[in-house]
Amino acid sequence: MLALFTALTICILLMAISFWNQGLKTGTAFGIWPMIFLILSLIAGSSFLILHLKTTNAKKLHSIIQEKVTEERQKLLSEFEKNKETVADDKQKSEIEVEKIVPTSNLKTEESFAKKLLLNLSNEAQVSIGIYYHFNSKLKKFQFLTGFALPGITSPPDFKSGENLNGQVAESKQLMNLKNVPDDYFNIESGMGKGKPRNIIIAPIVDNNRTVAIIEIATFIEADTKLEKMMNEVCALAAKKLKQIHKTQE
Repeated sequence: MLALFTALTICILLMAISFWNQGLKTGTAFGIWPMIFLILSLIAGSSFLILHLKTTNAKKLHSIIQEKVTEERQKLLSEFEKNKETVADDKQKSEIEVEKIVPTSNLKTEESFAKKLLLNLSNEAQVSIGIYYHFNSKLKKFQFLTGFALPGITSPPDFKSGENLNGQVAESKQLMNLKNVPDDYFNIESGMGKGKPRNIIIAPIVDNNRTVAIIEIATFIEADTKLEKMMNEVCALAAKKLKQIHKTQE
């Protein structure tokens, strides 16, 4: 297009020179009409060139934008697929951890099941103290059934639904994560000494919308949302296992 405009400009200049030479030969002045024609020709040619360049640049710009949009779309789709794979892997890993914690062997009593459950929690979730309360339907209250690494020989007291923190969890059927451990809570003791736990989680085992047991764990590590989620999954699976144990005892 630029070459065509250049050729047009040269032709107009040659015409102008031709008119000028003709005027010199005939002794007449360069007429106004040839001048107007030359000016209009230059304006028309320039306008046509500018319009063409704008159109061409717009097409190129549109093409570049489309390429960038397509490129970014592919990147987003790729990241989305990676995130889906990561979520699937995390879910599968979480299920494996929960299955390791909840006993699957043929345990005949709730107490033997609870002892194994607390031991597995200690191994897999770094639990320092574990307490298991079961609901006594005759007395209508929760009683201590078994514990892991409990200091001293005194068993934790019974409680009813709604009483103290454990009772509140039993009533609400919602896990409680205590980051500020009460002063009168157990000290964690080991061969290296003793100290206050950093976090306490109280989790309900719910079956058919009834709290049938309470698990209370204490740990030195920070109990984050990942641990809360794991405990909820553990309790959900534990409820199914307890149901099977209770059926065999009937």
